[in-house]
Amino acid sequence: MKIWVIGKKGMLGSWFCKILSEKSIEFIATDRNQVDLQNFDQISNFLNTYKPTHIINCAAYTNVEKAEEDKQKAFNANCHGVKNLAQASKKVKLIHFSTDYVFGGEKLKPYKEDDPVNPINVYGQSKLDGESELFKNHDRALCLRISWLFGAKNDFVSKMRSLFQSKEKLSIVSDQVGCPTYAKEVVLTTLDLIDEKGLFHFSSSGFCSWYEFAKFILESEKKPTLCKSIEPILTKNFPTKAKRPLYSVLDLSKIRKTGIKPRPWQSGVEEFING
Repeated sequence: MKIWVIGKKGMLGSWFCKILSEKSIEFIATDRNQVDLQNFDQISNFLNTYKPTHIINCAAYTNVEKAEEDKQKAFNANCHGVKNLAQASKKVKLIHFSTDYVFGGEKLKPYKEDDPVNPINVYGQSKLDGESELFKNHDRALCLRISWLFGAKNDFVSKMRSLFQSKEKLSIVSDQVGCPTYAKEVVLTTLDLIDEKGLFHFSSSGFCSWYEFAKFILESEKKPTLCKSIEPILTKNFPTKAKRPLYSVLDLSKIRKTGIKPRPWQSGVEEFING
């Protein structure tokens, strides 16, 4: 097995590089400066030169707010680049990642893989279109929809920990519900499923609001903090450019049937903070 990791500098990509190294699995990792997914010839040349058996595509435009203004950039990365990759790599196993934001949040119970989709922001639509291009152009593709990813310096956990050092009181949205998911666990799960195909939902188990997430981070923090309280606020009182689904919990029944046993999201948070 020889894996090509695309997007080596992002949260998922860097975790793949770390864990593949630890497991002594042969891999090559690139960023956009080395292979641009907008360039079909660059992709083809890389495949012909290095001949990977598996591709793990971690490249994505993930800034939900900026996507509302940079629509073309979001679709280039999350859709058109995926199409090029899928068309160029038909003989190679291809793994890709999507998002809980393909759903609109109307259901109010965990979303299954075949539930109707209804993205309510540009980011979600670009990722959904990327899914479509993936499966339209590659019959051996695996796609994992993941949610509320953390595990890097610029994620929600790290931002909260930084704010705890500078703010006595914080207000966090309490009516958006999903499931925080540790990037490390996404990597380990992907490697367990590496020869599967089709669409799977994966997250940690359980669910919470952003407010409950922040409260747990504060409770898990070992360092002294300035922050003394976190107050809940409603989405309508915290306007943003991009709409977010109020409920985007993923149903994990399908992935559990493969033998995967997702850990509670709290375990991942504690491991990341104490790691």
